[in-house]
Amino acid sequence: MLCCGGTHNNTNILYVRILCCASWYRNTVNYAKKKSTDEINSMKRQRDDGTIIDAVEYDSSGMRGDDAQACVTAPSSSSANSTSKSDILSIAPMIQWTDRNWRYYMRLMTKKTWLYSEMIMDNALYFNPKRLDPFLGHDQSEQPLAIQLGGNDPMRLGEAVSLCESYACFSEINLNAGCPSNKAKKAGFGAELMLEPELVRQITHEMKRRATITDITVKCRIGVTGRESWDDLQEFVLACKSSGITKMIIHARSCVLKGLSPAQNRTIPPLHYEVVHRLVKTFPDMRFVLNGGITDFSTAKNHLGMVSDVKIFDSQQDLLPYVHGVMIGREAYNNPFLFQTADEEFYGDIHSSHLTRGAVLDKYLDYVEKAQQDQFFGSKTCLIAKPLHNIFHGCASNHLYKQKLDGLLIKYSTKIDKGEMEFREMVMQAVEDTIPPEFLNLKGPPGRTSILA
Repeated sequence: MLCCGGTHNNTNILYVRILCCASWYRNTVNYAKKKSTDEINSMKRQRDDGTIIDAVEYDSSGMRGDDAQACVTAPSSSSANSTSKSDILSIAPMIQWTDRNWRYYMRLMTKKTWLYSEMIMDNALYFNPKRLDPFLGHDQSEQPLAIQLGGNDPMRLGEAVSLCESYACFSEINLNAGCPSNKAKKAGFGAELMLEPELVRQITHEMKRRATITDITVKCRIGVTGRESWDDLQEFVLACKSSGITKMIIHARSCVLKGLSPAQNRTIPPLHYEVVHRLVKTFPDMRFVLNGGITDFSTAKNHLGMVSDVKIFDSQQDLLPYVHGVMIGREAYNNPFLFQTADEEFYGDIHSSHLTRGAVLDKYLDYVEKAQQDQFFGSKTCLIAKPLHNIFHGCASNHLYKQKLDGLLIKYSTKIDKGEMEFREMVMQAVEDTIPPEFLNLKGPPGRTSILA
């Protein structure tokens, strides 16, 4: 869990992490208690056939409204190019990272980049159909927003899709078939699903069957222990395609099921970008988004064909087509201001706003104030502070800011949660003690800011 950064005393790090977990648990329990059955039932009305015809209007910190009603008439498309260029750039789903607070924060820098939720387990929705807010809650500004689901049961994943659609209009619902976590390996989901193409076909078929307005997609690796050949990958893609899947997100590494930690599985297996480009050539009626190891926009543009003199070749020196989209992972969390120019560089939006660090901070603090007033899930101080740990990436004193912020979180989180102190006051104390004022006014590209002491 990213609740701290920089060089810390080990005891402080452990304390902050425990504080975060405790806040999450208390928030979950308290939120469930707040929602009465009558309130939940009033969130939607249905025709006899089950179609949503109305939805509760939520304010700017809520989830529904016009967008939910738009789901009724939104056309469903099976075309491989149905998303056009809207998903040309996306940020990967990351557990404990891409929560609703961080997604709102990222929307202050990019309005068009495709965002994903954390992976949500099918059972979490299946067994909590009347309290979906902790799992699916979001601000409408987060759109385009995709939901990623985890699991291995066709029926429950199909029901999870139905619950997502009844809750709000999401841009996409994605099946996680590439997660290398120990929990996923033990429970038979994530990357383990690549061992069973037929099961994945059944899962995606049921998800497609239950989806009425939302594209269903799959995220996977180029292989997994025991199934690492090109033929194995083709078989897996064909299994997905046979159920109606037209878009796949491919992490260009194999997953080692034994002997490597999840972190090692993200770095040790070699990258084979050419394999993903070869899939584009082999399956021309599908869309493929490339993921894995991409940390800058220049590399992303090379794979998308946005640089005219860059060509992609396979091992036989055969020319390969470009991918349809690129997904960036942890670099987005570590260096969020990388995306400050994303709308202009990838979507041609010359009117996109380039906010300074100070302006982004101020807008996020306004959001925190509203969130803590509404007390929605995830608004506890330790959780809602997480996105701010990397806001000053590139500043020479960034590590001092992180240390200061973590110390203040340990000292004041409980007081802020009780309303005895303002969140803004705590954050600004950390900023004023560590960050040069001139850095707050910067809105230039990352990498040029480290000159500031």
